[in-house]
Amino acid sequence: MLSQEHTKRDAVASQVDGTPTERRYELSWATGVFIMTTVFLAIGAINSQNNLLFWSFGVAVGGLVISGITSGAGLMSVRLERSADRLVRAGDPASVVYRVSNVGRWTPVLGLSIRERFMIRGDQRSFAGFSLETGLGHIGPGRAASASAEFVPPARGVLVLDRVEVTSSAPFGLLRKTLVFHSPARLSIGPRRLAIREHASTPSGHAAGPRRPDRRRVGHGDEFFGLREYRPGDSPRLIAWRASARHDQLVVQQMTPPAPPRVLLKIAQAVEGTNPVLFERTLSLAAAVYETSISQGMSVALDARWAGVLLPFRAGERGVTQALEALAAIDAEAHGRNAVRGVPAEGRHGVVTVAATRAGLDVRHSDVVLIADEPAAWLPAGISESDLLLPETPGNPIRATVIEALRSRIASWSGGATDAASAPERAPA
Repeated sequence: MLSQEHTKRDAVASQVDGTPTERRYELSWATGVFIMTTVFLAIGAINSQNNLLFWSFGVAVGGLVISGITSGAGLMSVRLERSADRLVRAGDPASVVYRVSNVGRWTPVLGLSIRERFMIRGDQRSFAGFSLETGLGHIGPGRAASASAEFVPPARGVLVLDRVEVTSSAPFGLLRKTLVFHSPARLSIGPRRLAIREHASTPSGHAAGPRRPDRRRVGHGDEFFGLREYRPGDSPRLIAWRASARHDQLVVQQMTPPAPPRVLLKIAQAVEGTNPVLFERTLSLAAAVYETSISQGMSVALDARWAGVLLPFRAGERGVTQALEALAAIDAEAHGRNAVRGVPAEGRHGVVTVAATRAGLDVRHSDVVLIADEPAAWLPAGISESDLLLPETPGNPIRATVIEALRSRIASWSGGATDAASAPERAPA
């Protein structure tokens, strides 16, 4: 299997617009109480002409002025840059990094809270109310600091990061000041990782096709590529004697390397009414087959045209990234509405079909068939079927993630430990 780093190498930095698109001032009930107290101080000072009340009224007004003007001016100097991985996997830890700069020359920025909600594409109920939160305690004039929002994606899908809110209630918590930055960025969440038996998805050597020569590169195959001058250390067996006689100097033959065997991975369309978790397991199984085939040196094509996915033969890590992004975008509720037409894969290749169940499945042209509902055929030794849970079971990973987040949030309210995905992380400037 490919390592986790393979899905994170395409991290991209998203530059958020330098100036905020929205500014908001919000009052809380505490602010209302403070203002009413200030008014009563003013009335009392006027009626009694008491110097202490006048001093108290002045301090209260000064607190309002400092909260609304001084700290607000510092917040206007905030600039934001977001850096996020383009592709992550469901169930794997992920992070979004916010780099905050204070371009002001004199005023520091205090007590920043950064929050970003996901814009959801398609039917992603698992992300309802899901948001990223982090924070920074202090940024001096002309300085910058970074804060990381850690989270674990509960399910597969495509999310759009767009609206970043930077909020501060410093210094006294009387006025809540918010800046809104806009910068759309797509975040693909690939299927959950799934372990499969090492050779469960490998077609036989005949089915995968012979290793055809790759005519674009020089290698050690059996087909002629070209000629070059003889160099000390070259094997005498590679010397082309007739060509050397024509050129009056020794030349050697260059051969082409064999191309990797090719496998066409087909994902069968699930029938209506298929268990949603079983459908997600099917996509996880397809992703595991793709990664395993690539790691074994094969060139893999992906055919799920009923969902609008048709990828050509590719080898290497780049092909894995493209396949995972395509699988992340598949809509479970499409039922063929996004179907595309394409030319069937040409040339000799093996065919591996992955399906949720055997209902209505045509396997006449498949060399290997893997059924998500029959894990005994592809699970590695040491992993039982009970580890693949359905929604009705108490250990559903999506439900467990939500419950754990709620428990962490309740613990943070009572002064306990905070959850890294939902509690602000204070970082020094």
